[in-house]
Amino acid sequence: MTDDPRTFDYSSPRRSCDVVMKGGITSGVVYPHAVCELARTYRLCSVGGTSAGAIAAAVAGAAELGRGSGGFAKLAALPSWISSDQHLFELFQPQPRTRRLYRVLTAGLGGGLRAKLRILLAAVASHVLPAGEYDRREDPATGRRIVVAGTYHAVAARPVEAFRALVDG
Repeated sequence: MTDDPRTFDYSSPRRSCDVVMKGGITSGVVYPHAVCELARTYRLCSVGGTSAGAIAAAVAGAAELGRGSGGFAKLAALPSWISSDQHLFELFQPQPRTRRLYRVLTAGLGGGLRAKLRILLAAVASHVLPAGEYDRREDPATGRRIVVAGTYHAVAARPVEAFRALVDG
């Protein structure tokens, strides 16, 4: 018998159950295989959740609907598919208005020549763009440090060396 949920027999669940999944990234990571384990014995009737749990519930419902055509085997393959290549990264796409900012913020993610060029561009930009910051204060209501409006001021630039950016990036 194998421990790989992609090869489990999901064809004859003997019982039925309802599943509610909570949110949280850790929960979202373990849900696909946990649901597959349940599906060996149970037919999923009502499935729901919050946040990452809601996403997992939707996928679990789809797997149950496709039980006869390999739905749970496909669900079991999801974690390895998401973690390979750049699949997870490609799931997130900016809206047209924020595309440039998104590209700057994600410049070093991914791999290959394009990623290195983006890192190099960000390093060059650190020599050209003026450096500045806002003052911050403690917010008594939330306990967090927040920006004080109207306090933006220039600070000493700390440009990134292009070579170091490519080596460390």
